[in-house]
Amino acid sequence: MAHLHKDNILKLSSGLIIVGLFMIRHAYRKYRLRRLIEDMATSKVASAAQGFVELQGTAYALAGNSHTAMRGRKVAYVEIEVQKWLKSGKNHRWITQFSATLGDRFVLRDASGYAHVLTKGGEMEFNATTYPWESLAIDDQNDFIQNVMPKITKANPMVLSDGRWRMSERIVAIGTPVYALGTFSTRSMEPEVDIETEDGKTQKVAPSGGLMKRSAHPLILSDCRQEDLLKRIGDWHVAKMIIAAGMIAFGIYLLVHELHIDNS
Repeated sequence: MAHLHKDNILKLSSGLIIVGLFMIRHAYRKYRLRRLIEDMATSKVASAAQGFVELQGTAYALAGNSHTAMRGRKVAYVEIEVQKWLKSGKNHRWITQFSATLGDRFVLRDASGYAHVLTKGGEMEFNATTYPWESLAIDDQNDFIQNVMPKITKANPMVLSDGRWRMSERIVAIGTPVYALGTFSTRSMEPEVDIETEDGKTQKVAPSGGLMKRSAHPLILSDCRQEDLLKRIGDWHVAKMIIAAGMIAFGIYLLVHELHIDNS
């Protein structure tokens, strides 16, 4: 330890404590999320009880409320970030310049019926897909400029020709699996709506109710089935919390040791 400068020891101990606390917070959240999902039984839309339920099915957009994602994909929900490679301090990193969330609701269908899903306040357990701007075909670039960029920024599309750019998106595509855990209610829901199917056609359906976030319960949404979501979350979070606790303990030890030396 003697060869380490006092400032370096303080930085190291502070870093260990801060990173350890962040790791515990993140791991505990994932641990609770996994336990919550594992303890819930999947309900059928047609027989779902009022209250906290888990639904699984296929996503559809309300007619006139679909959105265009990267490479022209039609989606019911999309989170998109447009990032630029910029200098930050002594290093370079990707910094978000524009971002948007599109799709305040979509429709979930299972074998028994349909349900609205209101996305506001939801925790989105989605995988992100990243597209370097230069890797996109000319048609995909033009589609993004014409159909996507106007919805997320008023900036001139010519900015994308200056420097390195990339687009990151998380989506619920029309006709793909979706997982939803939240509060189910039949109140204040439209009795009949038109939905847009994966082939671009519209279809009139009668949702049984809506899934949403309420103060007593979270809203968890994912772009995959429950078993795939559990794999994505992982099951090593207790071990991560133990490692993080060790980091915090070592950081505190270094800090106390240095203060003891100063006082002796």
